[in-house]
Amino acid sequence: MVTYYLKMEPHLFKDALDEQFRRLKAEKDDSEKAAKEQQEQRQKQKEDKSNADSGEVVLYQWVLSPPCTPACMTSSCCMDL
Repeated sequence: MVTYYLKMEPHLFKDALDEQFRRLKAEKDDSEKAAKEQQEQRQKQKEDKSNADSGEVVLYQWVLSPPCTPACMTSSCCMDL
């Protein structure tokens, strides 16, 4: 059957091949786009997590650090940590 199309109607065979190549290219492009979006999403989650972690560290350090003087708890010198 393939030999028939190659000999008698080569334009149909070429059209079929071109269509398959277009489909494969579209599928490849879609998968690359999905992989890129997934990678960007992972990067964003990683950045969000690191931002949250850094805020927790600062709060943790502020809570555990003793005031420099008893009056310091009401002043702003230790509040700026």
